[in-house]
Amino acid sequence: MVSLCLGGEIKVNHLNVYESRKDKYHATLEIISLIGVLAMSGSITWAVASGNFSEEGGKLLSMPWGIVSMVDLYVGFTLFSCWIVYRDKVLARSVV
Repeated sequence: MVSLCLGGEIKVNHLNVYESRKDKYHATLEIISLIGVLAMSGSITWAVASGNFSEEGGKLLSMPWGIVSMVDLYVGFTLFSCWIVYRDKVLARSVV
């Protein structure tokens, strides 16, 4: 934002430009996150409705790549959880 001061100076406010970009970035991330939540919710609902987890889970864990997938999943959960605890200032809120 450019403004003209009383002394005839031209003042450029970079903060408003930065805040505008930051707001657009956050809005984009919120949309992407919402799409991800909807995709995961839909796929979980479909899997619960059409599959048999106790039978298929046993098959999955009997295969090497199934085990690798589960290890990858839980390592990702753990790292993401640790990052949330690290970034949040209030420990009780981050644990929830």
